[in-house]
Amino acid sequence: MRTLEAAQNPVSQAAAKIGRNAINRNRDRGFLVGPNMHDSLAVAAFLDPSILTFKDYYVDVETYGELTAGETLGYSPSVGDLRRKPEAEKQAATMNMSIRGSAPTLATTRTSPVLRDQWVPNAKVAVDVDSAKFFNLLIGRLSASA
Repeated sequence: MRTLEAAQNPVSQAAAKIGRNAINRNRDRGFLVGPNMHDSLAVAAFLDPSILTFKDYYVDVETYGELTAGETLGYSPSVGDLRRKPEAEKQAATMNMSIRGSAPTLATTRTSPVLRDQWVPNAKVAVDVDSAKFFNLLIGRLSASA
């Protein structure tokens, strides 16, 4: 925030004020971390994709769930419950990994008819952020020093 405040231009001053308010609001509410910056990160990654590390995923949107309708689901053969040894990750493209459809809703035992027999990625998903690079780009642009 100090860099933004020191830049003495309208954009940096507004960004500093918004940033300070967001940080203070999180602290007042007992959060241990600062505010999420999803939109800023998306724009920064558009400008410099090397800020993010991407992995192949199969991504789908839940449409049948009574409590989860609209939820985005991501499947990868190398993360979460499906983690594998690094050497096995290279074989992911040839894996037979079935992807189930929706779970039954509270009103019925019917499940989604959507089943896939093989994992085939349909999206690149960001799984890590180079925070220093992100903040250097963001603060540099907002303070007009980059």
